[in-house]
Amino acid sequence: MHDPRVGRFFAIDPLFKSFPWNSPYAFSENRVIDGFELEGLEVVLFNKDKENMMYNVGIDNDDRSALHIYAHGNPKSIFDDRTLDKEGRGKELKSAVAIDKMLQQSNEKEMWNSRSKDKPLIVVLHSCRTGRNLKDENGNETNSSIAKKLSKIKNTIVVAPDERDVFMDLFIDEVELGPYVFTNTNHNADYTKFKNDKDKSKKHEKITSQTMTQGNWIIYQNGIEIGRMTGGTPTGDEVKEYLKHKDDVPVQTEPDRSMLPGKI
Repeated sequence: MHDPRVGRFFAIDPLFKSFPWNSPYAFSENRVIDGFELEGLEVVLFNKDKENMMYNVGIDNDDRSALHIYAHGNPKSIFDDRTLDKEGRGKELKSAVAIDKMLQQSNEKEMWNSRSKDKPLIVVLHSCRTGRNLKDENGNETNSSIAKKLSKIKNTIVVAPDERDVFMDLFIDEVELGPYVFTNTNHNADYTKFKNDKDKSKKHEKITSQTMTQGNWIIYQNGIEIGRMTGGTPTGDEVKEYLKHKDDVPVQTEPDRSMLPGKI
């Protein structure tokens, strides 16, 4: 849909309201040699009708220094909820191969495939606990996180939260606060306390609340943890800057969950 003679779309960009500083006809900010269009829609895997707030946060992210993926997730997988089955479930992406296949079918294919040894691509997973490796009660790793597995793809640096990624509607704006610890969770951050209500629809409903304790963004490369950042929602440039000076930054550790409110 790009007319190279005049350097613009044939039609108005449907997302033009989110980018008031650009012409509604501009393609790749008129950088058609060294740039490529980043719409972000294909890596926002939330169902727009069910998760409108989180969907909006995803498509409003204009950071071009990293590839951002927004989705529901857990330590073992992320979910492509754009199309739901009859039971209201999306497609579970349980491996690096499955995520690669999804990206190869997205508008971010060019960015994903542009990574190289000299310019590794930073991928940020905005998905709960996707950076957390599962462990037994003695602290031995029992299962690698999906972020760790994805980082084994050549020339890829993956950043993912070890706790639940919190989104909030502030009325004025919808924002992502980053990872936070929740009450009534165990050493793997799994919920441990549930209602036992006679109402079947509420049975096993989680009893939990967000604490003020921030989690970490774990950074992986080649299947190895190379750093961790605390709080917020990192851009690719912030991750690069952190990695340059990580030896000067105190190592962030996992919070002592025995001291958290609501621990059982």
